[in-house]
Amino acid sequence: MNDFIATSKENEKMPNQINKIIRDKTQVNQYMRKYFKELSVVKCISDGLVVIDKFHRLYFLNESGKEFYFKPDSIKFYEDVFYGTSYYDMEGSQLNLETLPGARALSGETIANESIKIVRPDKTLYCSINGNPVYDENNVLIFAVLCIRDTTENMLNYMKIEQQRERLLKVEQEKNEALESSMKLKDDFLYLITHEFRTPISVINSALQAIELLCSKEITTNISKYLKTIRQNTFRQLRLVDNLLDNIRYGSGNFKFHFTRFDIVYATLEIIRSVEPYSKQKEIQLDFNSELIEKFVIMDEEKYERILLNLLSNALKFTPSGKRVTIMLTADTVTDSKMLCVSVKDEGIGIPKEMQQKIFERFGQVDGVLSRKNEGTGIGLHLVKQIVHSLSGDIKLESQEGEGSTFSIYLPIGLRESIKETSVLKEDENENCRIERAVSIEFSDIYYN
Repeated sequence: MNDFIATSKENEKMPNQINKIIRDKTQVNQYMRKYFKELSVVKCISDGLVVIDKFHRLYFLNESGKEFYFKPDSIKFYEDVFYGTSYYDMEGSQLNLETLPGARALSGETIANESIKIVRPDKTLYCSINGNPVYDENNVLIFAVLCIRDTTENMLNYMKIEQQRERLLKVEQEKNEALESSMKLKDDFLYLITHEFRTPISVINSALQAIELLCSKEITTNISKYLKTIRQNTFRQLRLVDNLLDNIRYGSGNFKFHFTRFDIVYATLEIIRSVEPYSKQKEIQLDFNSELIEKFVIMDEEKYERILLNLLSNALKFTPSGKRVTIMLTADTVTDSKMLCVSVKDEGIGIPKEMQQKIFERFGQVDGVLSRKNEGTGIGLHLVKQIVHSLSGDIKLESQEGEGSTFSIYLPIGLRESIKETSVLKEDENENCRIERAVSIEFSDIYYN
């Protein structure tokens, strides 16, 4: 261990206080012997071992320690490690003498697996450093020990992997952007075609109204029957087109809402009354139970009608004659929020458990003989779910195959900051005409004589 003691010639150049410590069989020598009993063992360690004493003199305990420094034989003091060399942390910030791990360990800090980048004139290294301060029995710091591990190969491999990952992410991002562009092009095309379909349907519907108005006396019973068939199928096509357009609008973020203040109890009752002819035709009893006598809400009235009409249409389509459909309106609290719950319960075919999520997907339908007898595209419930979620609400389904289904929608009861118009929904002729038209379109799959 005599290698740790400076030569006599060098000692003469040191300050008197340092010479005195070393001549007294220095504490540095004593504690180095304590921590490194066998120098031959230390020399065999692959990691570099470096000691910095309290006078900033630097000692290489093995050859591995020299590999991290430029011209190590010329380094006597820790300050010399900056000769031709720059040091950086892994964030890219340059380190000075005070922020280097060796100087911090010499100040009493324990260094644990700290990675730094060493830029020398001949090469660039990456290393991981552990450092510990060593104290004597009087708790006086004697020296600091650094254990330096070369991580250059691992770091270069990591950087290579990161570059590959970034390239893959970029390729994936480009693919996603191309896919989004393709989907937008598809939606734009579908929107254009669907919108073009709507124009002739509207013309046919207008022509039917003109025939009934202007030629009512000339219409025979058979012709009237044919006109009803044309009108009903026109409404069916109009319903399909409107659902497709709204799905596209929702997907593109162009789905508009117009919030008004109206009595939802009265609105629900009027909607139920408007579908009674269809329920009577199928000999299905419609029941309305409400724990509220009157409740004004801020909501998109037309969207609420659309939601309820879709649920009622499905309930009547899938409920056999002689059964019952019940509509319930209640106020409820869900996760500390006041919600309005509208439930439509039928006694129909029910929905298998494995299909209960699928029916809310676009074009999702329940397979089976009974469902195939009732025509539809499977767009309605998907759109209902989108509208309910856009209104900050939720939709739930409880169903048992063969016993019926209950669809419950939860809508928030709250005021919005800006309301452009107010609707009380009392005897309004235009309002009734609008509801009747909406019913005719939504129930066009149910033939009404």
